[in-house]
Amino acid sequence: MKLDLYLQKSSNLYAENRLLKFVVVALTIGIIWSMVSANRALKYQRTIILPPQVDSRIEITGTTINDDYIKMYVRYIMSLMLDYQPAIVENSFNDLLNLADPSFFAALKMQLHKIGESVTKLQVSSVFYLHNITIDQEARKINIKGLRKQYTHTSLIENGEKEYVIEYRILNGRFYVSDLQEVGSCR
Repeated sequence: MKLDLYLQKSSNLYAENRLLKFVVVALTIGIIWSMVSANRALKYQRTIILPPQVDSRIEITGTTINDDYIKMYVRYIMSLMLDYQPAIVENSFNDLLNLADPSFFAALKMQLHKIGESVTKLQVSSVFYLHNITIDQEARKINIKGLRKQYTHTSLIENGEKEYVIEYRILNGRFYVSDLQEVGSCR
């Protein structure tokens, strides 16, 4: 770039340097503004998932998710945890461990290992009929009520209303179970 605004060459060089400095500063400001805008856009980005088995929209925005997404995961978690028979209990429990928060993984693994041993040893089958799901998104807790039946061979061992509490967290749009407890029998 050559400027011929002034009679002296040194004045023209200074003008060129000022113009180049201005362009560099303008580009730097533009790049910084672009980075801030991209970061802000990522914060408000939504991913809308509609798998074939789901009949409603599932939305994930940052660390918040809608109730339909939570209910889908609750059904999946409860089926892995409470619908089993000796032949599939180990695979179901391993799939459930994939959803565990790293801080809860070891405790859940020990709990599931104990249950798995007694299921295979005593030949116990279980089924859970989900009745009600109550979600508290602020506390990140889910209350689940339903009917649980357990059988060994052909004998009914347990038949009663049960209540469970799941605590969860969302990390990078992924659902993690941070606690899973049986609260007790419902009346």
